[in-house]
Amino acid sequence: MELPIERPTNHGLITPELGYSPTMAVINERPVLIVGVERGTAILALSICLVLTIGISALTQSIAISTAAGFSIAAGLVLALFLLPRGQ
Repeated sequence: MELPIERPTNHGLITPELGYSPTMAVINERPVLIVGVERGTAILALSICLVLTIGISALTQSIAISTAAGFSIAAGLVLALFLLPRGQ
């Protein structure tokens, strides 16, 4: 005995009348961009830079090496951020 398969008439937000649901709100909010990337990506990159720099300074216990590592990590993150696709 086969069970009947129910096929939905409403696929997500698209209705059978070839339009969007009347309860769907139109929101045109663009993300805030910092250095051409979204704010969350920039904050994540900054936090990774700080965590890696603190880790290197704890391991080496040298201010000079920690400063050089911090600058090189920051430069690498800036380079990586510029390689990401730009928001339009």
